[in-house]
Amino acid sequence: MTVRTMRRKYKTKIPITTLSSWISRHQEELPFTKLRKKYTLDPNQTIKTRRLFHPQPYLFRVHTLKLNIKGKQFPELKRYINDMLNNPMDHLFQSKKVLRVSELGNTINIPKPNIRSVKDSPASRMTDLALELAKTNSERHQKVEEFFLVNDSATVAVEIPVFLTHKEARSHGISIPKTLTGHIDILQARSNRIHILDYKPDAQSEKLAREQLTLYAIALGKRTGIVPSKIICAYFDENGYYQFKPGHVSKVHG
Repeated sequence: MTVRTMRRKYKTKIPITTLSSWISRHQEELPFTKLRKKYTLDPNQTIKTRRLFHPQPYLFRVHTLKLNIKGKQFPELKRYINDMLNNPMDHLFQSKKVLRVSELGNTINIPKPNIRSVKDSPASRMTDLALELAKTNSERHQKVEEFFLVNDSATVAVEIPVFLTHKEARSHGISIPKTLTGHIDILQARSNRIHILDYKPDAQSEKLAREQLTLYAIALGKRTGIVPSKIICAYFDENGYYQFKPGHVSKVHG
């Protein structure tokens, strides 16, 4: 099927031996290939897509097979993702009474977590492959997310909408001017943990990912009931992967 798709889409005929050799060489960056051998997949049903306008467009995409598999361990996560697919709460995310997490800048005050840097991680190697598919810089984000969703065995969804209300924020000692909204780039379930990932070009110099990801973790926990000890955050690019456990948020000025 892949050979036929390449011929139809790119007008290029690739020998099966070449394709097999490429897959074999990149097995570590394509872990979902092992699951493909166990399940019969319907390409039209495997990935569900919901285009969101919150207020800019987002492609909220869910891998149904992996969500069903991981949902046995995290049923509350499966329920929330399916609920948002059916009702993404456009009225809330489009409201002028909410504030996007990315708009907070560096106004959030949290203790600095212990960030573990991994220079040669599978995520970075996958990102390096994904970026080869991007024809322009504007396509990079979507191609990375798509590559993880299709080829990674742990990624269950991308661009997941989350929100945090005033009362929920207050229970964490957070004072915010408006309800916060955001979209998690990549959501994984692996090693008995939920991993919230954010693709950041030039991740090594990134200044705000720690604050944004911590708020995403709190918001997701409020939506699903998953306790903070079960959540790990990371931001990354093709050169590095920076992982931490979200710390306690003390205050947001506003």
